[in-house]
Amino acid sequence: MTRSEQPTKHIIIGAIANSDWDKCDFALIEIIPEWKTLMQRRLKAIEPFKDDQYFSCNVYWEAPLGYFKISNDTEIQILSGTRRTNQSWAYVNLAEEEIENLSIPESELDAHTLKINKDGTAFYKVHAEYTTDDFYTDTFRISDLL
Repeated sequence: MTRSEQPTKHIIIGAIANSDWDKCDFALIEIIPEWKTLMQRRLKAIEPFKDDQYFSCNVYWEAPLGYFKISNDTEIQILSGTRRTNQSWAYVNLAEEEIENLSIPESELDAHTLKINKDGTAFYKVHAEYTTDDFYTDTFRISDLL
């Protein structure tokens, strides 16, 4: 995995778990044309609610490619680069077989959601199946990825 200054079909985004024993450092999201089209439709769907003070977010059953734990220096460098630039994510070059070799949390993850706020920001969230732990990505602005 390498960071890219040009748009690619994958982003790495910071993530965290509210667990006392499990760990999560980042997630990967696939930014393909179908995802972009779907996000444009979803942003359009929340437009009527932008001025509604009681509207919080729309929630969709959707998952990123996965949640992962840092397992090497490259991942640390990429994530620390996003922190230095005040960006929660970065484009990455990633081969499909690399995903299989990434370190995953111990928990069984279930009930994946994507929450889109009325300001067009969003984050992914998932529950651990047998505990009360939750895993979250950093918040990102959808329009920055379209």
